[in-house]
Amino acid sequence: MPNRFSAHTLRKALGIYRRNTDMSTLIDRGMWKLQEEVEAALRDQVEARLTSDLTEEEVTQITIEAWATFYSHTLQYHQVGHKPVGVIGVGADHLIGIVRKQVVSWVRPMDALEVVALAPVESLNVASLDGVLSEDTVVSTAVVALAKPLHLVRQMVPSEVAAAFTLDLYHLQPPDQVGNSITTSLLADNATLATSLAQQLASVSGLVPGLWAYLHALQLDMGMPDALTLENGSLCVPETLSGVLCGHAGAAIVSAVVAQIAKGRLELCRDLLLLQQVALQLGHQCRLTPEASAQLRSTLLPKTTLLTQAYFALLHVSTTAAIHPSQGTVEVAKRQLAALSLNDGPSGIQMPPSPGRPATVLELYFLGSGGDQARSLIAPSVGGASEGTSSNVDGDWAQLLMPLSTTLAQLAWPISRCLMLVEWLVWGGQHGAVQEYVRLLQPWCEWNSCSRKFLLGVALLNQGEATKAAQLLVAAMEGVVTEDYLGVKVAGGAVDTPADQLRVMYCLRVIRLLEQSGQPALALQVAQEGVAMASCDHPSMSALYSVIFKHHLELQHHDEAFTALLACPDQHRRRNCLRQLIVSLHERKCLTTLVNYQYGSLEADVINILESRARSADILVNNYYDLLYAFHISKHNYKKAASVMYECALRLNIEGVGEKGLQQQAKCYLACLNCLRHIPPQQAWIIKPLPKSGEDEADQEMATRKSNSISPKRSSDGESVAPPLSRRRPQVKVLELPHIEREYELVHARLKIVKTQPDASASGGPLSAADTISLLTHGRLFTEAVRLARLFEQPIAPILQGLAHTCIHPQNTLNKATTQDENGILRESEESQMWWNLLRELVDGEEQSNQTVLHNAVTSVLLQHSTTLPTWLVNSYMVRNCGELLRLYVGHGLLEEGVKLACQYIDGVLGHGTEQVGLPNALHAGAAPVWLPYTALDKLLLELREVQQDTHFAKLSAELNDRLKKYNQELESVSQNRIILLQG
Repeated sequence: MPNRFSAHTLRKALGIYRRNTDMSTLIDRGMWKLQEEVEAALRDQVEARLTSDLTEEEVTQITIEAWATFYSHTLQYHQVGHKPVGVIGVGADHLIGIVRKQVVSWVRPMDALEVVALAPVESLNVASLDGVLSEDTVVSTAVVALAKPLHLVRQMVPSEVAAAFTLDLYHLQPPDQVGNSITTSLLADNATLATSLAQQLASVSGLVPGLWAYLHALQLDMGMPDALTLENGSLCVPETLSGVLCGHAGAAIVSAVVAQIAKGRLELCRDLLLLQQVALQLGHQCRLTPEASAQLRSTLLPKTTLLTQAYFALLHVSTTAAIHPSQGTVEVAKRQLAALSLNDGPSGIQMPPSPGRPATVLELYFLGSGGDQARSLIAPSVGGASEGTSSNVDGDWAQLLMPLSTTLAQLAWPISRCLMLVEWLVWGGQHGAVQEYVRLLQPWCEWNSCSRKFLLGVALLNQGEATKAAQLLVAAMEGVVTEDYLGVKVAGGAVDTPADQLRVMYCLRVIRLLEQSGQPALALQVAQEGVAMASCDHPSMSALYSVIFKHHLELQHHDEAFTALLACPDQHRRRNCLRQLIVSLHERKCLTTLVNYQYGSLEADVINILESRARSADILVNNYYDLLYAFHISKHNYKKAASVMYECALRLNIEGVGEKGLQQQAKCYLACLNCLRHIPPQQAWIIKPLPKSGEDEADQEMATRKSNSISPKRSSDGESVAPPLSRRRPQVKVLELPHIEREYELVHARLKIVKTQPDASASGGPLSAADTISLLTHGRLFTEAVRLARLFEQPIAPILQGLAHTCIHPQNTLNKATTQDENGILRESEESQMWWNLLRELVDGEEQSNQTVLHNAVTSVLLQHSTTLPTWLVNSYMVRNCGELLRLYVGHGLLEEGVKLACQYIDGVLGHGTEQVGLPNALHAGAAPVWLPYTALDKLLLELREVQQDTHFAKLSAELNDRLKKYNQELESVSQNRIILLQG
């Protein structure tokens, strides 16, 4: 029992072991420090006696002896310190105190039962007890007569037997069985005792009524266990009572009085139990009638047994040491109260300050909410408090001690509907005390049995025994209908709430409690229990299924979570659960599981959720498009799968970064093309929504301004008529395979650019075909650029111009090997020659017949850089358009080459090398006419005339004039022959 020995007594006993320690230094350091010093001193003493050859049993014996010696010293100092030395009285308070060497003991009033149990038998009479235990004189006479055998039984029970009786009660042995064995042993060992008890019991007139009077007086609930509770749980403490015995000393006194009452009444219950067993065993000797014997067995003995167990529980709770709760424990209790929607707790849980010394559970309860509850209950019976005369109450505080103590004992009385003490123990952090208290009550106490299971479950939950706690919380569910604490306070129901609904409401509260404690698996079990007992059409079934889904999903039980989702009857909750399932499976990479589920009517919701997540999520972090594509593929919906991949490609085109982004984009296009090729050609198309153009937005803004500036149209009744909705439909674009293939080629080309030019930017948004071709040309990927130009019908001349520049300046810093591979060039050839070969191949392959666009472009670039034209280019150009080549020579000042070309062309006209200059036939009267580029020749002659002073150019001019003279002569002859031919 806490505080049995004072700190002064313990310090004096400790001084025997610590003679060199100044005990005065421990005065202000508290009982906890004193306990540590005692343990250390005894440990040193034990270690001093230990040797290496001692067994474990011997070490244990030495330890027991050391503690026994210390206990003996302490007990001696305690007895000396409690030796009385005087008596004091406090004026009008009628308060008497016994002054002892160390402490002062205050004398309190005794109730009638204590008088009967403790007063000498000779002093008891009917007149002194008249109207106290019974109004009936016959019953009072029987009560007085029974006092003598009760005293005899108490005297004949050895202290060891009494201690064993209490120990058996602690170990949950039935009191009547223990009493029977004690009685049998006492009567067998002491025949004189048996004879004396038989004579005294035989002399009692009205044995049964007398025993009933004792039992009735022992009932703290006065036979009305449902009456011990506060109305509506409200506290109303008058100001005149709020300060009575509210300190630490007052709480200790009240708690000690309750412990005295419980101990005295427990002993009286034991004596009554033994006396009834004696009466039954000595039936004929006691002149016990069969009716009285039957009543003893069926009613009195069970009632006495029940009261014995109740007082033992009360004694236990009033002597059990309490622990002061930490701030963390208080915060946990507040969170649990919030989870159970018990926001105020049992009449407002407030943690009392630490008294600085060991205290009992009941003492802390009185310092907390128990004191206010007790004061509120005694307020109506205290006249001075009701009249507001604080002087009476303050002056007679000692007279309030017994009412307060009795009321506190009633609040802790197990045989009642009141649960305030157990509630406070749970929310006050006394979890060990809760377990012990409930253990003592569980075998016999039928009041609030389910509520105690619930509170014990909460206590175990706080002690880390979550599995046991969940079992108790589920087992307590059967009491929601019969016990108001569970049905009204915990479940939040009303008196007329149906039983099924109460159970479901209770389950939901327990689930919230387990969730708040971090026990999803146990919360899942409780939810499943709730579903098993509730009807299918219950309105709270959706909440239970949502909880089952939530915790199965947290535990990665995906199939079970999906089953709970499908079973949820509420459409809104089902859709929310479906969204959580999709997101969780995507984050856990369980994509196959997600795609293979049979969603049935939820398939449209799945698609909507995936589309919404795909469009709102960062495509570079969470790409839901792949999942949506796989889902459509699994359903063989290839057109929607193609649309998904195309949309993903469009977003990557804008948001993608680097080569990886381009690779993903290319894969999306390929997947899209693959899907469209799996469906019939006439259905191989998708729709691409087009954004609203700037003109449309401007028109809409203008229309809005116009509508705001004029008055609204009204009907014949004067009411405003809404303007007609716009009939313009959103523009869409149909994309077929060729369109998508061209977009893929652009991405493929950009990949090649990044591959050959690592420093080139792969982001920056979409590029047009012209921009892509320009980048390819700049990167010397001429073959790819030409292929792309053909695909998008873009001019090829700029590409070949770039290639011509490369032929002139072949040195570069690009990846030479990769560039050669991409252009299909053999690496063994010289770098300059390979570009010339590629240029010849592209010019010959890409130039259309009877056209010289590419020849002109390439030749212009080469001539601008004063580069000698390759022979193959000159020969090819001469065959296609010799006159255009001549104009280029003249335009770039190449007079010598121009003269040679002009002479060669004139020779071809005259029949010498006609095919080499691209003429179908020579100048002949019977053939088609041929022509000379007179403009170019005139310019050439004019240029030669300007440089006549140079001998070389003078020769060239003379040579050209000679050829022209021959041409004119031949032309004149052919003309004459042509005339003759036509006339003939």
